[in-house]
Amino acid sequence: MRKVQVSKRNYIVDGSSALDARYVTYEKVAGRKAYKRKQARRKQAKFDYAKTIAVFILTIIVMSIILLTLKSQFAVNDKNQEIILLKKELADIRMDNMLLAAKIEKEIDIVKIKDIALNEYGMVYPTKDDVIKLGLEDSSYTVVYDNIESVDKNTTSIPNVVAFITRGW
Repeated sequence: MRKVQVSKRNYIVDGSSALDARYVTYEKVAGRKAYKRKQARRKQAKFDYAKTIAVFILTIIVMSIILLTLKSQFAVNDKNQEIILLKKELADIRMDNMLLAAKIEKEIDIVKIKDIALNEYGMVYPTKDDVIKLGLEDSSYTVVYDNIESVDKNTTSIPNVVAFITRGW
């Protein structure tokens, strides 16, 4: 409600109605304000079932999405923990392999292996008659190793053992 003065007359304007201020008493204006407040409260108090149901369904959908996201996140975390454990296990196995390879290389004694091969198993060195050389064409798919390094008797390694076994010395 507001007071408006038009051509020296005062009017009380409320919405689309205008009352002459000379004939309106305070009680009428105050009662009208109370009536308007009561109408506004009634309008607010009306329960809109459709909106309430829509909000409820939307809330359920959002909560379902949140729960599914949390579930998938927990599954991802579990898989990550499993991957971490498997990587640790793999690192442990690789370390064990390295230690065993070092131990095997340390334990290999070329002189002892040569002695056992010659004396216990009867290994002999090949003679020139035992070796047959083949003439290979250039288009052959065979790989020929002409220059295989001789075994260094002072060092022990897996390539030296393999060379010893394949060449016989």
